[in-house]
Amino acid sequence: MSKTVNCFIPFADAKQVEATVAELKSYDYLVKTIYLLQKEEGTDSVEGCEVIKIDGLNSSKTIKKIAEHADADYVLLYTKYDRLKFGVFALDRFVKIAEDTEAGMLYADHYNGDEPDRTKAPVIDYQMGSLRDDFDFGSVLFFCAEAFKKAASMMKADYEHAGLYDLRLKLSQFAALEHINEFLYSDIELDTRKSGEKMFDYVDPRTRGRQIEMEQAVTEHLKEIGGYLAPEFKHIEFGEDKFAVEASVIIPVRTRERTIADAIESALMQKTDFPFNVIIIDNCSTDRTTEIIREDTHDLFGFPSKGERALFDMLMTVSGIGANTARMILSAFSASEVRQIIATGNAKALSQVKGLGPKTAQRVIVDLKDKVLKVELEDGAPAGVPLEIPDMSSPAMEVKEEAVGALTMLGFPAAASGKVADKILREDPTLPVEKVIKLALKML
Repeated sequence: MSKTVNCFIPFADAKQVEATVAELKSYDYLVKTIYLLQKEEGTDSVEGCEVIKIDGLNSSKTIKKIAEHADADYVLLYTKYDRLKFGVFALDRFVKIAEDTEAGMLYADHYNGDEPDRTKAPVIDYQMGSLRDDFDFGSVLFFCAEAFKKAASMMKADYEHAGLYDLRLKLSQFAALEHINEFLYSDIELDTRKSGEKMFDYVDPRTRGRQIEMEQAVTEHLKEIGGYLAPEFKHIEFGEDKFAVEASVIIPVRTRERTIADAIESALMQKTDFPFNVIIIDNCSTDRTTEIIREDTHDLFGFPSKGERALFDMLMTVSGIGANTARMILSAFSASEVRQIIATGNAKALSQVKGLGPKTAQRVIVDLKDKVLKVELEDGAPAGVPLEIPDMSSPAMEVKEEAVGALTMLGFPAAASGKVADKILREDPTLPVEKVIKLALKML
């Protein structure tokens, strides 16, 4: 049995929906009913369509009325007072992908304008847990009808402005929101649209009442999924400690190569009478976002102690030692071990670090041997005592490598596993790999 779709279109007057209705009627083998969402004061009608009287496009009551009339397999909600023009077999693609993915809602890339002057308007993937109330889904929202009705039944509040946002949050609790990476339709702007109703604009930052509703909807959602943190604050005496900056601008980002450079520039151009920094959190971007960030920013490294940070800074002063190599050295050995190795001139041990050759290891010792003893470490380890570290070519080092590989496969960090294996083998270099792994598991 073929699938069917109910279509819901914002309705100002007959002229405004004429072309869109004709477009939808051309899919008579899929479209079951075309519903026109008309404000209470409206009087127009269109042959072959049913009118639903609504109090507002964004209200909870409107969403629930749509759910009541949804008697097909899918719900198509157009969110603009423009003309909707589909690409070839575009509605078929929505239905097919909805069947294949079993998603609760689908949305697609699209065009603005008509040929030959249309422009592409791609949208981005929806991330699980996203809360943005201004997320751009485009103007065509395609729902599984059962998912739409279930989400609508979960809506508790009666919102004037946050109805669609509330619906999306409820739906995301049990169904996927799928991005179709295809340009399936065009929004063609009309001049007949009512002022102030040019789109299904459920976020207006100029209207505090709307924003309050958005906050109420997302707070309810967070409580329902166990993600709500009560606003409990402790008083902080800023004068009790010294802070490098008074404020941080934090920019989380994923796959935003077109906008991230402007965001960074905007943050850095802010004029203040206090020091601040900009922190970019790159969530595994798949385009050039990471590369662009690196052009304008600095990598940040965290350290468990001031002594380890001091060693890191000292290593960075040696020619041929960059941040990654310095980090590798401090991952391979503890801070006290690094100090011991350099102070005792143990280039052989230092050259065990991946990517650090004998010449560079010797240069580190020559440059830092007299300086490293001045570094104070929290563990109070004495300097000047030679370390018994297994040689890379020795059987003990081969055992260490096998043990670290096995521990890493079990989910333990390589750096921590290496340090534990080193400690075990220094005490008894003759241990087999199985014994090293068993002892390491007790220590990690």
